[in-house]
Amino acid sequence: MDSLRHHIKVEKEKMKGFNSVAQLREYLFLSGVASINEHRLKKYGITHVLNTATELKDFQYPSGITNILRVEMKDSASENLLKYIDQCIDYIHMVRNNGGKVLVHCIAGMSRSVSVCLAYLVKYDNMTLKDAYDHVFNERRFIHPNQGFWKSLIIFEEEKTGKNTVEVRPYICGWEINVIEYETDLRIVNGWLEDLFRFLFTPFLILVMQIIWTGFYS
Repeated sequence: MDSLRHHIKVEKEKMKGFNSVAQLREYLFLSGVASINEHRLKKYGITHVLNTATELKDFQYPSGITNILRVEMKDSASENLLKYIDQCIDYIHMVRNNGGKVLVHCIAGMSRSVSVCLAYLVKYDNMTLKDAYDHVFNERRFIHPNQGFWKSLIIFEEEKTGKNTVEVRPYICGWEINVIEYETDLRIVNGWLEDLFRFLFTPFLILVMQIIWTGFYS
C-alpha cells in the first residue's frame, strides 16, 4: 500500500502541470485544450494553432488567432496516424521557417498532439524516437500516445532513419513502451501496483477529458 500511496502522490504532483503549455522548441508548443486562453497565447507569442482532435473541429479560439489547421483525428488505436503525420509536421515546419510559433493540441494534450510532436522531432530535428520522447516527457509529464499511435511512430522512425529505438511489448497490464528507463526501476522497487495504477489512471483520465469536451461542444 505504501508504494501505491507514493505513486498517487507522484501523480498528484504531475497534475499540477496538466493545464500548462509545454514549450518543446522556441517555435513549438504542446498542450491540451483546457490550457488555451488569450493570455497564454499572447504570453508565448503563438501565431498558429494545430488542432488534432476531431471532437474539437468547431472549437472557437480566442480573438486574434486565425492561422489554424484542424485535423480530424480520433484518439483510437485503430486510427491510422500515418495518414495524418506528413500534413501535420509539414505545417509545423512551415510555421518554423516563416518565423512563427505553433501550438499543437488535442483534448488532453497526451496522445494525438504528442504523437505529432514526436514525429516532427524525428523527421525535422533528426532525433531518435526515444530521444524525442524523453525530451517531450521532460517538458510535459502527461504524455501517453495510444498503442496504435506508438506502432505507427515506430514504423515512421524506421522509414525516416532506418532503425528503431522504441519497442511495444507485452507486460503485466497489457503493453508497455521501453523508452523511460526509470519506469523499469520503479517496477522492480514497487512491483505490479505501480503499473496497475498507471495503466488504469491514464486511459481513464483521457476518456474523462474526451467525454467532457465532446459533451460541451455537441
